[in-house]
Amino acid sequence: MIHLPKFSTSVYGLLLWRLLLSLAALTFARVVFLVFNTDLLHLGKSALWPAFAGGLRFDLAALVYLNAPMLLMHLLPFRFVERSGW
Repeated sequence: MIHLPKFSTSVYGLLLWRLLLSLAALTFARVVFLVFNTDLLHLGKSALWPAFAGGLRFDLAALVYLNAPMLLMHLLPFRFVERSGW
């Protein structure tokens, strides 16, 4: 069983936890892509960090757009948000 951190017991903490896990998955996918395609990219070490910073900005924007309905349902005061099945 996965033990969640203490802050994830609230609705907002759980939302933050889910978004951070999604962001970590996207960053991991970016690293895997870089590892398997290093011969095609020709990036120097000095250009690697700005590329990852731009990728992080893109990933944050994509997460907000893709999760907008879930974000709205979490942040609006609906009763079903407090139920355990949600």
